[in-house]
Amino acid sequence: MAVTTFEAIRDAMITALEGKVATKHAGVRFKANLAERDIAAWAESNPGACFRRFAIEGPFDNERSEATNLDVLEEVVTATVLVCYPNDSRYGPNNARDQTDVMIEDYKSTRQVIGPEGGFRSFADAAILFNGRDIEDLGAVSVHTTDLEIRYYRSMP
Repeated sequence: MAVTTFEAIRDAMITALEGKVATKHAGVRFKANLAERDIAAWAESNPGACFRRFAIEGPFDNERSEATNLDVLEEVVTATVLVCYPNDSRYGPNNARDQTDVMIEDYKSTRQVIGPEGGFRSFADAAILFNGRDIEDLGAVSVHTTDLEIRYYRSMP
C-alpha cells in the first residue's frame, strides 16, 4: 500500500494544473501563487496580473478514519482550490457572461486534471472528491473556490 502526505499531493496538483492548457483564452495558463499567503487580497491589489492565478489551501479539516493498521493511517482532509479572475473587459463582447463561461470551462478543466473524472493518478492511494464550488465577487476581481475532500494513506506517526 502506497503512503503519501498532503503536501506531496498538493504539490502534484499544482504541477498538474500549471501544465493544463485552458480551452478559452489559451494564451494565459494557470499559475500557482506561491509567494502570497492570502491570494484574494493579493488579487484585489493586482487585478491585472491575477488572471488564472491559483492557490491550493488546506487542510483545514483533518478527520482520521478508523481504517488503519499498525503501519499506515487513512487521512481524510479538506482543502480549497482558489482561482482568481479580474473583473475587466478581456473576456468578450458579453463580458460578464463570457467571464462566467471562462470560469465554468476552467472548473471543468480542473476536474479533469485533478478530480474524479480526471487523469490525476500521481498517487494510487489518494482519492480526490469535489464537494462544492462558489464564486466570490470582490469588486476588481472574482475568486472561484472549489472545496476538495482528499483521502490518502500516510505512515503512522
